[in-house]
Amino acid sequence: MTTYRARHDRGALRRDLDGLLGADGWRARGEVHVLGADHPVVRTRVALAADAEQIWRHLVVDVVTSMGGWNDAYLGGAVLGDDGAGVRRLITRARLPRPFADREDDFEQHAFVDDEGVFWELSRVSPEPTPPAPGHAPGRVLLAAKQIRPVGDGCIVDILWHYQLGGVLDLLPRAVRERALAGNLRHECERLTARFGAGRP
Repeated sequence: MTTYRARHDRGALRRDLDGLLGADGWRARGEVHVLGADHPVVRTRVALAADAEQIWRHLVVDVVTSMGGWNDAYLGGAVLGDDGAGVRRLITRARLPRPFADREDDFEQHAFVDDEGVFWELSRVSPEPTPPAPGHAPGRVLLAAKQIRPVGDGCIVDILWHYQLGGVLDLLPRAVRERALAGNLRHECERLTARFGAGRP
């Protein structure tokens, strides 16, 4: 594994997240909220009956090995570089239904704990992504965020995804792309709840 130097500024990622959360136009699609934009933005909250650090490690730190347990489309991934202080360059691959090409994401992940003891992930597409593997379309993680807050014996997990799906998927109507992303996020939360148990909201 190579030594990695952060290309994205963590403060700028936090400001972009705050801007999306504070934007007008969020609407509910069941327990998932969707923001109308050129590329889908979805967010949700799930309460889990597990320690916050355990969930952070499962969803963030160990994502390359754990993601198959909560994302049915996951094909595999790898850590391409690590700065040793919570910033890594990752690659993940997902299988999409035919006739769509499978998806590959090359992104920079910031994993950290803030002064209030809240666990975080902030991720964004690598500034210079490598060409995707044969048969894979390049996706773009415009911003992915997880905030995992300890609450009693469990935790509250807030998740936001802002994705450019990539390839011909970008040609689909916006409502179709939003519905697909919201459904995927909902299903992931269901899988997490089934594994760790529902916590108190």
